[in-house]
Amino acid sequence: MKKLLLFFIVGFNITSLFSQKLVENKNDLTYLYIEAIKNKTFGNIQQAGYLFNKYNKVDTTCFSCLYEISKIYLQSGDYNGALYFAYKSFYSDTSNYWYAKNYADILIIIERYKESLNVYKKINQFHNKNVDDQFVLGYLYLKCNLGKEGFNILDSIEKLKGFSEKIEFEKYRYSFSRKSLYCRFNG
Repeated sequence: MKKLLLFFIVGFNITSLFSQKLVENKNDLTYLYIEAIKNKTFGNIQQAGYLFNKYNKVDTTCFSCLYEISKIYLQSGDYNGALYFAYKSFYSDTSNYWYAKNYADILIIIERYKESLNVYKKINQFHNKNVDDQFVLGYLYLKCNLGKEGFNILDSIEKLKGFSEKIEFEKYRYSFSRKSLYCRFNG
């Protein structure tokens, strides 16, 4: 038992010394981050995740690490892990477009549409309203049974870009699910 306790104490001290060394030398942190990005780019996802986590343990204010860890969990199909890190990165900087979009998209994947709708509303308040984000916003309004708002957004996209089979399909699917093709005017 004493050997085990000694092992944990020594191990903790070595980890603390290593962390202090990395904090003292920003070049090591930069190298660690670049290596993590490089590994992710080349498809070595496990190593990238390990390096991002290692970086995040030393510098907990690295919100881009949280974002990247979230993307790695998402890529591996672990939606709970992806959601956890996406949430942390988004709420660290709610005005960051990429953190917000990542968080909202994961919420859509796990079918938490109302929460995603609120995030997409924030995205559209702070960033240029691109057509893809507008389409998703319209889609989310429809998924949340807010047909009038959804149709207004989708109609405005069609006015701007012209007829779209994708948009018409979403309108039809919503109307069909509401058992009436005329409900679009009643919301």
